[in-house]
Amino acid sequence: MRIRYAVMCMTLYIAVGSLFVASTASAASKNGECHGTLRWEKGDFLFGGGAGEGEAICVVARSEHKKIMKQCSPGAFCRVRGTMNPCHDSGECVEIRHVDKVQKN
Repeated sequence: MRIRYAVMCMTLYIAVGSLFVASTASAASKNGECHGTLRWEKGDFLFGGGAGEGEAICVVARSEHKKIMKQCSPGAFCRVRGTMNPCHDSGECVEIRHVDKVQKN
């Protein structure tokens, strides 16, 4: 009986943990792409960090703003691919530079 209870508890723990990870998905993927609703905040274009988007943020380098504006606008769902580097002041932030692809969905 104890073993069955332990297995049930572990299964529940894994299921709840999986839901938590899925709900806090990052705006940045592992292939150098940021995606989601493009936002304009304090002079920066960024993905993530908004209501329901999780805490991870992807900031577009200011040098790349013109490339973004040609294909996408704030409030639209977009994908931007380029070189990613960690932000200087946050562990849950990446900055995307050298943008080579912008796609509005």
